Amino acid sequence: MLRNGSSGLEVEKLQESLKRIGFGPGPIDGVFGPKTEAAVRKFQEHAELVVDGIAGPKTMGALEEALREAKKIKKEMKPPPYGGGYPAESLKSPDDKK
Repeated sequence: MLRNGSSGLEVEKLQESLKRIGFGPGPIDGVFGPKTEAAVRKFQEHAELVVDGIAGPKTMGALEEALREAKKIKKEMKPPPYGGGYPAESLKSPDDKK
């Protein structure tokens, strides 16, 4: 379990994962501080988990699933053949559409 005060490579991996799916934890420095805890809490709320700011087995499992889903979506989103990039609407998060 990773929590506020933890540090090391596992925390760095957690921070990278949170960043990759849009829950910016602040600097990727391997230190689980207030910004990382806030990002974990936001992710837990989004994933409908118990919001405690601790990256335990359920949170880590949900995070892995979110990463797999994000990778799948990215793979499915191919830029149009005319080189115009992705349509702006397709890049908005569900929260942007509220």
